[in-house]
Amino acid sequence: MITEEKNVKLIPAGCKEKGCPLSSQCSRLPTEVVGLHRISVLFVGEGGGRLEGQMRRPFVGIAGTTIRKVIDRVKKNTNNNFSYALSNICRFAPGYEEESNRPPTPEELSFCLRLLKRDIVSLNPKFVVLLGGAAHGSLFPKMPISKARKLLRTVTIDNKGYKCLSTFHPSYGMRNPDALGSIVQDLENLLGKPRPLILSEKKRTRI
Repeated sequence: MITEEKNVKLIPAGCKEKGCPLSSQCSRLPTEVVGLHRISVLFVGEGGGRLEGQMRRPFVGIAGTTIRKVIDRVKKNTNNNFSYALSNICRFAPGYEEESNRPPTPEELSFCLRLLKRDIVSLNPKFVVLLGGAAHGSLFPKMPISKARKLLRTVTIDNKGYKCLSTFHPSYGMRNPDALGSIVQDLENLLGKPRPLILSEKKRTRI
């Protein structure tokens, strides 16, 4: 279970894509905003799980609860009470509709990616943190996440650049304690401490 935060609002998906193969059964997960100030970080996962589909809220399952705890720890360690948002590449729970877990298809990703781009422009976060290979690959398909970690890259949407950092997915961190610690370190380097390990790449990616 997640702890209820103060100053939380949900941005509806508002999806009307009838051409999507799952439009009739999509969970249409919203984007959640936590805090009152400008969004420092938009965290982006792959998609919801069973609990997300049932509750119509992002990041409420085991992996989602884990990343929320990581965020709380980073806030404490960096003394930075930053505002943030939680969203997903896919606004449905992959496999939930078919009662089986599966990755999203490229076609499904293409429909949902439009909603993510809309939210990035609307929220104007200082940073976009991509959690895991699927989220990373949706914006930077030509570079594997293993090479992208600690590299601050820029994605361009509507002629404006947004800084992005890719890190491990919390579910991977749950299976590998060292990886979970790396997520904390990546976020601390990004949001509070000096960032000697995060390199800046001049090349921009347009989506």
